[in-house]
Amino acid sequence: MKQKKGVIEGALASFVLAEEQVLLAKQRTMLSSMRTGLAFIGVGIVVIKFWSDILSWVIAALLIFIGFAEIYRAKEKLGEYNERLRSLRKAIRNRDTETLKKEWFE
Repeated sequence: MKQKKGVIEGALASFVLAEEQVLLAKQRTMLSSMRTGLAFIGVGIVVIKFWSDILSWVIAALLIFIGFAEIYRAKEKLGEYNERLRSLRKAIRNRDTETLKKEWFE
């Protein structure tokens, strides 16, 4: 069977599409984790602004720390997912079915 240039067909094509959808969903999840981290930081700043006792400051510092930790963790995971997606798209572009089978099926 003659294949057109740049076309991957059959079960491999279904798998590639499904894998790309999963990676994009993981990216969206990490972006929402970053938004959650920003919300923690915002709440920490509001606590600092409106309450002045020491317990409130400790809670605010903890919220801000958790927010930055969440953003950093999400950024690291997002980088991993972006690299994996780039690798997948490069293999698709080159029609490198052997690499796809080796890297993604094993």
